[in-house]
Amino acid sequence: LMKCVRLPLLSRDFLMSNVDTELLVRHHSECKDLLIEALKYHLMPEQRGVLSNSRTRPRRCEGASTVLFAVAGGGSLFAIHGDCEAYDTRTDRWHMVASMSTRRARVGVAAIGNKLYAVGG
Repeated sequence: LMKCVRLPLLSRDFLMSNVDTELLVRHHSECKDLLIEALKYHLMPEQRGVLSNSRTRPRRCEGASTVLFAVAGGGSLFAIHGDCEAYDTRTDRWHMVASMSTRRARVGVAAIGNKLYAVGG
């Protein structure tokens, strides 16, 4: 199972404070080798080309396009906005999506699942 975890993509601090302290990793030679591989990736950045493998590359989401959302909550003293636009990397185009139900300034935004949530403002 650990072969499927992309340890080199985790932070060096997380590897040292969480993965290295796990007894199952410390006592299993293959897991220990995977941890060493991840640490080498962090400690020898000039060797990353040689150390490159499937565990050093982020996974690609199959079939999904990458979309960037721009939420225009805010504006000037006289104009507060509630617009939302999306940029589709496949088509290289921006398009308007549903506006927020309320215009907001200093809004926080998070994506969870297939929904975009606007908080505060």
